[in-house]
Amino acid sequence: MDSQLDHVIFRPVDLDTKRLETPPITSEELAELHQLCAKGDTAYFTQPPISEQKAYELEKYLGYKIPSHLHALLRISNGAEIDFSIEGKILTGGWSVYSSSEIIKQHQTQGCSSSVAYDKGSPGVTQPRILHPGWIPFAHDYGGNVLGIDLVPGPNGVPGQILQYGREFHDGPVRCADSLIDFLAERRYPWPTKKVDHKVRPSTQGPFVRADVPDDTESLRLFNLNSFTVSAVLDLPLKSLLLRNIKTVDLEGIQHLPLQQLCLIDLENTDLSPLATHPTLRVVREENVEKLLNVKALGALPALETVALDSAEAADALGSVHSLELLRHLRLEKAVDLINRVSADDPLEISCVTGAF
Repeated sequence: MDSQLDHVIFRPVDLDTKRLETPPITSEELAELHQLCAKGDTAYFTQPPISEQKAYELEKYLGYKIPSHLHALLRISNGAEIDFSIEGKILTGGWSVYSSSEIIKQHQTQGCSSSVAYDKGSPGVTQPRILHPGWIPFAHDYGGNVLGIDLVPGPNGVPGQILQYGREFHDGPVRCADSLIDFLAERRYPWPTKKVDHKVRPSTQGPFVRADVPDDTESLRLFNLNSFTVSAVLDLPLKSLLLRNIKTVDLEGIQHLPLQQLCLIDLENTDLSPLATHPTLRVVREENVEKLLNVKALGALPALETVALDSAEAADALGSVHSLELLRHLRLEKAVDLINRVSADDPLEISCVTGAF
């Protein structure tokens, strides 16, 4: 290979897409759906019911039967665009319903499913993904966001639950209701109202002050501090932690935080040994850390999906990719030499990217 490589990505071939079936629609649910649609159809440009051919094409694309609530809705109208001349409350809020053909098109183009996410106050309800092929889009808001039927819920979710995800949902989906009919009938979950993100960027370098951070913070970004110890924030429900330009960092106790993402940027000596056996940490990113110690602790993270390292020292400390028992994928920036450490029969898919990162 003659090209100059800036980073290399190791991925497994398979993505876990185990699908759960939704229960059949009941006669009571079907009656309620017809009542809701009859009451609200004046606010939409409705279409004829889905034909047998269109239903077959959608099922052929999905590889399984159309979820019963969605099929029932498409049998009333195969797509419904909002009439924006109508004022007042409407059945779906600001969402237009996709036709079966549009469902296929949106599902085909909705993007990569490997990016991880963290929940917003509902632990375990969804898989921790920005997108997932097991989410069937059925409505859109004209702004890149969609409503989808979740057939791959987390352990605390239910198959057929309604998720909102898309362009504006950088941290992950939001659960709206337990079913499509529940959504239309406004039996919905309250919208997350927590101030989940907090940034500390003092004008002059000083100490970290815990009292300045709201108690419900889930994402904490710290900049330009003299020192920071994780033990100062163990009472916070942190899912994401970014540390940048901090003179002294002590990660001891971090395994007690419900973290899913850790970013270490522009630091001096940083010891990763406290990360070992952290149960939920999925993403570790390091940029411009002067000396990164005990990098092999990453191999003891059972939930780790992505590790991005930009230092040759860190890459060397890993030794061989075989020392890491990663479940999904390993991403190493500026560590192209690791290609030579992967045996020909290793079950990893390797992607190499050239040019500036």
